[in-house]
Amino acid sequence: MRRLIVMRHAKAAPAAGQGDHGRPLAPRGRAEALEAARRLTSLAHPDAALVSDSRRTRETFESAAPALPPALPCRFTRAIYGASASAILAEAKQTSDDIGCLLVIGHNPGIGDLARRLAGEGDPQDLESLKEGFPTSCFAILDLDAAGWADLGAPGRLVFLLPADERSGS
Repeated sequence: MRRLIVMRHAKAAPAAGQGDHGRPLAPRGRAEALEAARRLTSLAHPDAALVSDSRRTRETFESAAPALPPALPCRFTRAIYGASASAILAEAKQTSDDIGCLLVIGHNPGIGDLARRLAGEGDPQDLESLKEGFPTSCFAILDLDAAGWADLGAPGRLVFLLPADERSGS
C-alpha cells in the first residue's frame, strides 16, 4: 500500500507583472499553509514531498515546513506546474519505493482532478465534497493498493479530505 497526499497550493496574491509562475502567496496563504500542514501531520506522516517549482507552491511548502517532519526530502519540479492529473501521476510514479507516504503540492485543475481520479472509496460526504472542487490549501489523503509507486493508477480509498470550511481564513 502507498499513501499519497495531494494538496493544492495556498492562497496566492494576484498576478502583478511577475507572471503566473512567479506569483507569491498572499499573507492569508502563509497562515493557511501552516494550518493545513498541522492538520495533515496529525493524520499522516509524509516521507518525501514532490512540489511544483512555481513560487506559490514553493512558498506553500516553506510555510508548511514547521509542521512537517524535520528535513523532509523535497523535489521541486516544473513537470507538475499547470500539469494534468496524468502528468502529476507520472511524476509521482518516479518516487523511490522506500517512500511509503508522498506529499504532492500542485495546482488546479490537475491536482484536484488527480484526487478525484484516485478516490474510489471513502466517506460519501467527502467524496461528494471532492466533486464540488479543490480549493486552495485543500488536501486529500489517499491510500492506494500498489506494491510500488510505479504501479499507481487504480483508484483507492479517500482517507481524509480537508474541506474548505475547515481551513483557516475561510
